[in-house]
Amino acid sequence: MTDYFEVHERDGAARLGELRLAQSVPTPALVDDVDADTPGAVHTVLHDAGGRWPSEPDPPGGDDSAVTILPHRGLPAGTPDEVAEAFADDYPDVAFPSGAVVSPTTAADHAADVSVLSGAPGYVGYGSAFVNALTTVKKAVPADTALYLPGVATPRNVATLVYAGVDLVDPHRAVIRGTEGRYLTTDEAYFLEDLAELPCACPACQQPRDGFDRTDCVEHNVHALAAELARVRRRIRDGRLRDYIEGQARQDNWLTATVRIMDQRYGYVERRTPLIRRAELAATTEDALRRVEIQRFARRVTERYVPRFDDRPLVLVPCSARKPYSDSQSHTQYHDAVQWRAHIVSMTSPIGVVPQELELTYPAQHYDSVVTGDWSATEVEFVSRVLERYLGDADYPEIIAHVPGEGYRDICERVADSLGREFT
Repeated sequence: MTDYFEVHERDGAARLGELRLAQSVPTPALVDDVDADTPGAVHTVLHDAGGRWPSEPDPPGGDDSAVTILPHRGLPAGTPDEVAEAFADDYPDVAFPSGAVVSPTTAADHAADVSVLSGAPGYVGYGSAFVNALTTVKKAVPADTALYLPGVATPRNVATLVYAGVDLVDPHRAVIRGTEGRYLTTDEAYFLEDLAELPCACPACQQPRDGFDRTDCVEHNVHALAAELARVRRRIRDGRLRDYIEGQARQDNWLTATVRIMDQRYGYVERRTPLIRRAELAATTEDALRRVEIQRFARRVTERYVPRFDDRPLVLVPCSARKPYSDSQSHTQYHDAVQWRAHIVSMTSPIGVVPQELELTYPAQHYDSVVTGDWSATEVEFVSRVLERYLGDADYPEIIAHVPGEGYRDICERVADSLGREFT
């Protein structure tokens, strides 16, 4: 258990926390491990006690004004495991806020408040390598340890970094890009000479375009990064970071790959995702089908839920735009007609199937999807698979599909053929 970092809220692997220093720092935060004055909202709360190359430094001192990164031997990404293990650091147990530099090979419980991922820039840009490194480190260190990725954050990628589980970043890459004349936004990195106007309202951009130089560009980049982090913190508080990520990650191919690979690491994300919440779940892309909340609900309906009315006919009906379904005009008519003589189960994308007893549970009552009237092949495949698994363990004497044409009917016909059952 760490003494100077505390997690307050979670939204999947992303989390709101606090570095409990003399001046509290809310996380995810933009921190700086140098003493130079960097423009923008940057907390100078890290102090590097030095490296152990080529000789051993003096024992570090520290206090609660900053996190002291303990003396370490930093190794680049790609260092062979046997080399990393041979030069692994043995960190002392200190009485002040501390950070330990780790790699996927050397990550462990070092009794530090912050884990610094060594060689982080080598993972950025490669979705699989980034997710592998991050999840390996997160599993090896205590859950209440903050994770710091140095030298990688930009306004475009920081939301995805936080979504994956990063707590601390610095402005170094944004500063370097500014000195190179690269103007950073949440969707692009522009060359200054290509900008006829400044698409930002931060303090650095409140001047004529012809007076804006690379020094101003540095200041803008840091402001843009800090503003994006504030937006991410707000999204975590609202429980809707994933909704934002599904759009933001599409600004860069490796970010899109990262989100999809994270979805494949179901166990890593699922154990960090709240079971219930009040926030709306916006299912606006096919990536929503892979969300933990969706997959978890489908698994529980098909693996845990036991129908109480399978001695009666099953009536499959389409979902409704209004939630819960029973408040809609169409479902009111269904219930008036059935009168509990059959079991009503709704078919919907992206949830799958929703028995009438579960329509008030999360996320069945909380999702909203894009309605076009057309089902994609992925949606048909997913809902078909859920319905087939649901019916495989049920023993309804009759199945009545009260559904419209394309999409719903395609699913019912596919499942009927697969199970060898007749649908009315």
